[in-house]
Amino acid sequence: MASSPLPPLNFGQYINEKLTRENYLLCKAQVMPFLYAGGYISLIEGTEPCPDGLLTVTSQVPNPLYLQWVQRDRTVLGFLLSSLTREVLSQLHAKLMQISMQLANLEKGDMTGAEYFPKVQNLADMMASISKPLIDQEVIAYFLAGLEGDYDPLMATVTLRNDPIVLSDFYVHFLNFEARLTACNKFTLGDGASANFARGGINQNRDQGGNCRNSGVGAMDVVDEPPHTIPMETSPETCVASTPTSQRVSIRCASFERRSAMM
Repeated sequence: MASSPLPPLNFGQYINEKLTRENYLLCKAQVMPFLYAGGYISLIEGTEPCPDGLLTVTSQVPNPLYLQWVQRDRTVLGFLLSSLTREVLSQLHAKLMQISMQLANLEKGDMTGAEYFPKVQNLADMMASISKPLIDQEVIAYFLAGLEGDYDPLMATVTLRNDPIVLSDFYVHFLNFEARLTACNKFTLGDGASANFARGGINQNRDQGGNCRNSGVGAMDVVDEPPHTIPMETSPETCVASTPTSQRVSIRCASFERRSAMM
């Protein structure tokens, strides 16, 4: 990696033809020698990836290599923008607004995390390619904004952190949370199906007062009310309600969310 910055240039002197829709090859022929001479061609070709913004030793500290990379990247960016005409710059501005709206409106929906994350990352990369790079915290904020309410514990964990989280670490944390959430939802659906099966014909087995009665086939019917509201009698024909399955599932999922929020 070259350590010396690209020397200041009088672009009016060195760039005779600024980029338009028709003169790409001519403009490229003028710009490329400066990028090779300064050792910055790797930034253009994408062979010099951006280092992580933070290093973790005993605690997270800024990565000096990241700061150097950003300085080099902005130098090249300024050089390239100075080689554009006003017409091309206005097109870049319109593209920037379009991508910003896409990021703001993007939602996870039915996508998995492995499908949703690349879409956010791709739009962020497009922003960087047109002079508006996003820091990790901004990408994470866009990512969280597109999640549904099930991910509120994850959002609370990230937003309440005292130290910023890098994008790669956030993605790993998100995938772990999604896996646990999926397992919890499958458990909920499974118990729900069993509860519905056990309660088949419940509406047909109530008396006019809304109380449950024996079905006559040896099955226990349950009133569709909270347990504490069911009248308890001593008659052998009266059903005895215990904690419903849906409540047990809610308790387990709430416990799962509390554990996730403490990570």
